[in-house]
Formats: sequence, C-alpha cells, structure tokens
Amino acid sequence: MPHLITPRILHDQPLDQPDDRAEFHFDDYANTFARLVTDRTTRTPLVILVSGKWGSGKTTLLLKTQSKLDETGSLSENLSKVSFVNPDEETKVFRRCRTVWFNAWKYADEDQLLVALVRVIVQTMYADDFISKAASKIFDPAYPRRDVIDTVLGWFAIKTPFGDVKLNTGEPKATPFAEKAALLDLFSDAFDRLSAVWVHRSLDAKKIDPAQGVMAVFIDDLDRCLPDKAVQVLEAVKLFLDRPGVVFVLAADEGAIRSAIEAHYVKLNVTDQRADDYLEKIFQVRFPLPPLSDTQARDYLAEALDIVDESIKNNVKLIIAGAETNPRQIKTFVNYLETGWSILRNSGQAGGVEKQDFLYWLALTRVSSAFCDKVRDLCKTDRQQALSFILDAAKWADDPNYKPGEYNEWEGTEYRRLRDVLKLISFSAKVTPDVLEGFIFWNAPATTAPPPQTISTVGIPSAEAFGQPEIKLERVIDPFAKDYWIPIPAGKFVMGSRDDNKDASDDERPQHTVDIPYPYRIARYLVTNRDFADFLEVTHYDFKREIVNLDFPDRPVVTVSWDDSRAYCQWLTEKLRVEKAISENEIVRLPTEAEWEKAARGEYGREYPWGDEWDAGKCNSSESGIGRTTPVGKYSPHGDSPYGVADMAGNVWEWCRSKFKQYPYDASDGRENLGGDDALRIVRGGSWYNNRWHCRAACRNGSDPAYFHFNIGFRAALSPLSS
Repeated sequence: MPHLITPRILHDQPLDQPDDRAEFHFDDYANTFARLVTDRTTRTPLVILVSGKWGSGKTTLLLKTQSKLDETGSLSENLSKVSFVNPDEETKVFRRCRTVWFNAWKYADEDQLLVALVRVIVQTMYADDFISKAASKIFDPAYPRRDVIDTVLGWFAIKTPFGDVKLNTGEPKATPFAEKAALLDLFSDAFDRLSAVWVHRSLDAKKIDPAQGVMAVFIDDLDRCLPDKAVQVLEAVKLFLDRPGVVFVLAADEGAIRSAIEAHYVKLNVTDQRADDYLEKIFQVRFPLPPLSDTQARDYLAEALDIVDESIKNNVKLIIAGAETNPRQIKTFVNYLETGWSILRNSGQAGGVEKQDFLYWLALTRVSSAFCDKVRDLCKTDRQQALSFILDAAKWADDPNYKPGEYNEWEGTEYRRLRDVLKLISFSAKVTPDVLEGFIFWNAPATTAPPPQTISTVGIPSAEAFGQPEIKLERVIDPFAKDYWIPIPAGKFVMGSRDDNKDASDDERPQHTVDIPYPYRIARYLVTNRDFADFLEVTHYDFKREIVNLDFPDRPVVTVSWDDSRAYCQWLTEKLRVEKAISENEIVRLPTEAEWEKAARGEYGREYPWGDEWDAGKCNSSESGIGRTTPVGKYSPHGDSPYGVADMAGNVWEWCRSKFKQYPYDASDGRENLGGDDALRIVRGGSWYNNRWHCRAACRNGSDPAYFHFNIGFRAALSPLSS
C-alpha cells in the first residue's frame, strides 16, 4: 500500500491575520490612509469604507493602517519620523492618533451593537496604563455627570481603578441608556473627556482637538453580520458624526452592505429612500480594493507562498483564471491542488500522470460545477465522450465558430471564468479516458462511489468484535413523547461556511443568510433500529436487507435509502394523525438541508452543534475510536445542538430532502422537488466512520437516492403541510 504523501507546504496562515499580499502594494495603500487620517487639514469626523470581495485583503489593509497610526502614539516628539511620511513631507506636522479595533461580527448576538461598540472603545481606553492610573483624577466625586459614568461603566462590566470612588457593581440604574435610546446624550461630556485625555495624554483636555489628535476606530468584517446587525453598526457610526476628532475605517463588501440597507428599508416598508443615498451620507471616502495584477499574482506565488513547483509557477494564468486575482482564492486553490495531488498519488492513481494535467481539471471544478457535472454524467456511460467533450469545449472557447450550437449553454456572462480556463487547457497525451475518470472521482465521497449491490451484505460491526459491551438505553425514544419533537422557530439563520474558514470546502460557500418562513419541529433523535422495525412489522415494506438489528434497538438504523426514509416518514405521518398527535395540516418528512442546518448550529453559524471548538468527547466520530454506531442520545446533553437536538455530529450520516445543488440555498430553485430525476440527495452530519471535518455543521455531502450504506441513517422533521 502506498505511504501517505502530504504536500510539501500547506499555506494555512490564519485568514484573519495579514497575508503576504501586503508585501506588494498594500504598504502604499496603508501609507496613504495613514497620511489622510493624521493630516491636520483632513476634516473630522471622517468615515472611510474599504470595500472588496472576500479574500481581497480588506483586513490586511486595515491592520497595516492601524499599525502605522499606532506609530504616532509611540513617538513623543517629531511625528514626521513615522514610517508613512514621504521624503517631501519631512517638515509637515502630523497629528497624533489613538486606535480601536472592533470586530463587528463577534458581537452580532448582542441586542444593540452600539452598546458593544462603545464598550470596546471604553475598554481599549482603560487598557492604556495612562488612563487607568489617571482615572480618579479625571472624574473626581464632584464631577456633575458622575452618576452617568457609574451607570455606563457598570453596564459595560469592566473594572477600572477609581481610587476611593467605587463603581456600582450591581444592576445598572434604570436609565434611558438601558432602553437604548440616548446613549451618547447621557454621558456625552464624560465620554468626550475620557477620549480627549486618552488622545492628548493631558488631564486638562476636555474634548479632542482635531488639530492635535484623533481617535480612529477600525470596524472589520461588517459584511459578515446579518443584515439587521450591519445596519445597527452603521447607525451607531452615525451617532458619532457630530464629534470632531473621530475617524472610522470600515471594511466590507459594499454590495453586501447595500443589500443590507435595502433589506432594512423593505422591513420598515420604506419606499422613498435609496441605499446609495444612505451610503453617501455616512462615507466620505469609499475605496474599492483592486484585484492583483498578473505580475503581482506571480510574485505572490513565487515569494509570498514560496512556490517552487514548476507545474504551478508555469501556470500562473490558469491559476488566476481559476481563482481570480484574489490572494485568499489563490492560496486556497494552491492548497486544494497540493492536497488533491497528494491524495491522487497516495491512492496509486497518479502513476504516469502529469501534475499539470490534474491542475487543468481542478481549475475546471473551481469555476463551474455545472460543467463538471456534465462531464461526470458523460463519464458514467462513455469515458471517451467525456474527454472529447472537454477538448472540444476548449476549442470552442478559443473559437466560437467551432461546433456551433453545441456549447451554447456556456455562453452566458456567468460562465466567463469557465471560458477563460477552457482557453488555457491543453491536456498532454497521457490524459486517457481512464486517467480522466481518475481525476473526476479522486475525491468522490465514499457514500456515492460503490454501487448498491456491492454493499448489500455489509453489516454493522458487533460490540463484541471490539471487546466493548453495548450500552443500552431505556425506551425514551418515542415519537409520541412531548420532548421527542424539538421546536425550531421561523426566521433567519446563517448558512454555509465563512470564506476564511480553512476547513470549509467550496460547496459550503458563500456563507449567506436564509430565512425559513415557518416554524417546524425536528426529531430529537435519529430513527433507531427499534423504530424502523416497528414500521416494517406493520407495513410489510419491501426491505430485504438483513441489517435492522434488534439486539441493539437504540442504535440508529442504517443501510436505508432516501426512498426507504421517505416511506418511513409517510407511515409515521399517518400513525400520528390517527392518534391525533398531529393535525391534518402537518406532515412528517425528511428535513430540508436548510432545516437540518439551522437545527444543527442555531442562528449564528456554530462550527459544531455544541460550539466552535472541536471536542472529540461530544460525538461519535472516527476520533472516538469506537468504530461503530452508538445508541442515540449517548452524547446528550453536552453534544446537543443549541436547540437540544442530539447526534447532529457523527454517529451516522442523515438523509435530507434536498437535492445537492450549489449555494446560495434557494428553496424555490427546484432543489426541494421530490421527483423527476435521479439527482444526488443531501446527506449531513458525518458518521462514526468519518473524522471531525465531516462532523462540522456546514459540511455537505450527496448520495444517490437509491443508495444505502452502513453509515447512513436519518431523522424525521415535522412541519406544516405547505412547507
């Protein structure tokens, strides 16, 4: 068996830190913004928007700009010595700057982001030794607004030394502040005094003098907030726009922010306002980050990522066409290539194959899943036809008169990147139909690869085979029990994975907000062997697989197909209706992919059902070493989802109603249709056979609806009949 070959280097630098793109022209951008902010002639308040798509370097630019502004706080005298000063500006006098960093999305679960923003500003001030030591001198007991300071800082729940004057450590006083109304009016004087002392390093300062200094607040990842929260941040910024000496620098995709404002207007039924007008009122400077040029992309590969592989260095144009000129996309694509090539070699499929040929195929998978699906479908019946389809498409992309009409479906603007990649494809003679099939299925999930007949006799390993006694549960798994069906409220939630999540695959992106307009319920537990045996006994359903093992009644049933799962749900619907447990307007069915994901991770996109950190003790995955299914609910309550649903990570994959389609999720695009084709259906949650990567709440997989396997089961959902 071949040994495991890993890539020489994986570029896994945390994506919320500056990437190496900054070594090129980001210094110039940061220097320009630093000069703009510290120039005494620049009027304040000032709000700057740095816009760009994910991975374009917004966070990098903000961090570098903040670093340059912080230089002004460390120099006691001549500010013309800071790094961002041009040679012809040595005689120019700049103003001092104090900076605050606010990650908006980290506070998205708070009712009012204005509260969070002001709290972070005050906390940043008190982290400064000068302020913490001088606090009792700034606010003496006779200070007329001292009660407001007590209330505000008590609300902020931070500890600050005030000498003999003690903070109110109990509940904040009932003021309009607690009612989120006139926050800045209530402690305006106190806040101004504190800010001025911090910026100017003088106990006599009453307000910030913008001729001498400014406070710069950096707000990152605004577009990662839900629309309502993004608008809350912008409204908070507006409340500072009458305060000289304050500068805000925000990073966001301008299109996403515009959409958030428009959604806000729709929610308020406002029809006479435009999002662009709103943006014009807030932002005095809007800077869209340009993409990397081809030359900069080459430098990024050669220098920043330290790429020495000639097959990569010689195909910069192809990588740019596949990833576009975006440093994070480039980094992700190179990691994808290195990992894929290692897997191909380890599986023995890379013998005599050129890495460059594999690169061509991966570039196609990056730019158009629809095109690659067509190739896969052709490969199932005629591998030579699949190869010819790609080669002819490459000729067509270069010459639209080649085979006119055959490739019309790829002419639209949405397939521009596909055509750019096709023009660069030139497979070597080593790419035979067999080699192409290896490329296509190198990363095919285990749940879809083998035909059903090859696993029909595969059973669940017994407990005795592992030398471990079976853990048996009492009969608490009853669809008629009150706590069996977990209510999930209607409303929005975050679906998919963030662009900077290095564990995420492309089909989990982009992360987006989905609104489920109806409440529904989902089964606390997976359907068990005992549950399914009851169904078989009553209905005599044609189920020839000898896998339902009542020696382990409380383990999840497996080797059930999508159709088998639906048949069970139909039977349970009728059973519950007869018993008057549900109304005629309710139905038991498989959950949609969106319903499953919301139930698994809550509204704000947890990485795992229990939180954002992996914990092998909270689910049955391959890391547990158990090597088989476990009784449902074994890991409750510690491994439960935010709503209390059990086993949504590990144990067995779970069938969903939805077809496997690309994001963004749209329930009206045909993915929830129940018949008409043999499209792959979604399975979610990972299993005892898979590792933690598959147990992430956003991880997606697909399987043929007629397929069954020893690590696929299901759970039921209960929803309105019209949903």
